[in-house]
Amino acid sequence: QVRGDLDNLQTLVLDALQGVLFANDKRVTHLEASIASCASLEPGIAILAVPIDPLAVKAAIPSAHRGSC
Repeated sequence: QVRGDLDNLQTLVLDALQGVLFANDKRVTHLEASIASCASLEPGIAILAVPIDPLAVKAAIPSAHRGSC
């Protein structure tokens, strides 16, 4: 069985979702990934995308550390 490197798979998924789920993958601020081997499952990718509330994020970050967004 041939598996890709996890970082290469992440890049592939982010590139595929750019322009579909988000305008630019530079906007992705959190990413979790793992490769699981399970003989009873077909190969595939599961993606959970959760929108964040920009106002809640802005309130949680001290003003001295805020970027331009």
